Amino acid sequence: MSKIIDPKYVNAKRNDTAIKEAYLSLIASGYSPDSISVTKLMQTAKLNRGTFYNHYATMNDLAVAVQDQIISQIFALFASTVHQTDDIYRFVDSFNQAVRANEAILNRLVNSAPLEVFVSFRNRLKMRLKEVDTFVALSERNAFLETVVINGIAGAYVEYFTGSLNITLDEMASYMKAFVRKVLS
Repeated sequence: MSKIIDPKYVNAKRNDTAIKEAYLSLIASGYSPDSISVTKLMQTAKLNRGTFYNHYATMNDLAVAVQDQIISQIFALFASTVHQTDDIYRFVDSFNQAVRANEAILNRLVNSAPLEVFVSFRNRLKMRLKEVDTFVALSERNAFLETVVINGIAGAYVEYFTGSLNITLDEMASYMKAFVRKVLS
């Protein structure tokens, strides 16, 4: 038996998706997150301005929602790979591939992300790493080293996207593996 969905909720979901897609479209076309007005956003989404406020109180709230969605998508992209490996080096490769798939948008979004987004990123990374046997062994040996590895990996990607590191994603993966190898030895 199929469930009947109240049409107003279907429209709300569709409108929220349209708002987020318009936001990403504007960013991809060169707008900085700070330069996007509600009016411009809603013109791009082809919705009225009031609809924005049915979903978000501020543009910053929208930015956080979009960033959280992207982080969720990145982790979803490699979740199945992580479950199939007990090797932290394969984990790093999987993570790197997922980041690469979203690199253009992440480059634009990271600079406007509030601290909470990075805390969420680090916490999700920690949860995923706890599914990797070689990382679990490290965690059991030394909680401090666990923290260093998590913050090192998460921090390096943040530095990469903010432009502080002038390296490629492939170099990043190579350095991450060397870093983890050193910590595990």
